[in-house]
Amino acid sequence: MKHTQCLYKFGKFLCCAAVFAVAGCNPDRGKENVVSERHVPPVSLSASPTALDVDAADANCDQPAGWQSVVEEIGSAGLIAFGEVHGASEMPAMVAEFACALAYSTDKSVVVLYEIDSFQNDVFKRLPEISPDAREKEILSSNRSFWGSSSGDGRRSHAILDSITRVARVGDERPNLQVASLGVDLFQLAEAGGSMVKFREMQFANLLQYVDRHDYVVTLTGTVHAINIAKRASAKDELNSLAVYSVYGGGRASNCMERCGVNTMPENSLYVSLSGYRNQLRIDKDLVGTFGAFYVVDSLTPAVLIKDSGLEF
Repeated sequence: MKHTQCLYKFGKFLCCAAVFAVAGCNPDRGKENVVSERHVPPVSLSASPTALDVDAADANCDQPAGWQSVVEEIGSAGLIAFGEVHGASEMPAMVAEFACALAYSTDKSVVVLYEIDSFQNDVFKRLPEISPDAREKEILSSNRSFWGSSSGDGRRSHAILDSITRVARVGDERPNLQVASLGVDLFQLAEAGGSMVKFREMQFANLLQYVDRHDYVVTLTGTVHAINIAKRASAKDELNSLAVYSVYGGGRASNCMERCGVNTMPENSLYVSLSGYRNQLRIDKDLVGTFGAFYVVDSLTPAVLIKDSGLEF
């Protein structure tokens, strides 16, 4: 499949799944927005290099090779937008370990934003106070209609849930690392009035509030969304941004790209060029310009959707 066709299918999937961020809306919640949920003092977004404690990262994380090059490309602060194939296991796991390495290697503040509706932030803020053994159930039960939805949306998976709880566990030791949601609240949702354009505008505005309050903002979204986020963010003054594109040699993923279920994913058109960098992060802006960086896996593994796991919550 040609690269442009791949991006078109990703874009088509994201647009068809536009309602994902509002699943599970509770009319009694959502008056707060992303801005009011963070209380980290604003930081100056400087492009100067940052010294990394690589030994601490190596001792505590399973980060991919090449992670340092991504951080060094961003500098002392900025946005790193990871783009995944929804419903595959590899990228959520890698993002959690990347965040782990970043949090252990620096004292700067790091927040990881997942593509879940913003009402999940209620429980995300309380994660440090919840027993690690109880976090999974607490996250699921706080938003049953999202996680338990019959939708085949790949974000409602154990891969995403495991990534969130892994980041939270690292945050127990490294309080400079936090979990949050890249979403909109009920007020913004009503204002959007069903318009995907307005919805994305509000989502991006919320993202910028996190940028104002953290040194490093890491996002995990669909591939096209990640690229658009990074391109828009790069237009902002003093904001360094980088999109990390998922490159794979085929495999399967649990999503609704062709039909809702486990879909076969054809080899990405960039895989042949980058197959020598398996399980690595690599920066190569000359290859496909705005993507900036890549994470390469041989074959995608389908994530188990929460609705199919038999979990009761």
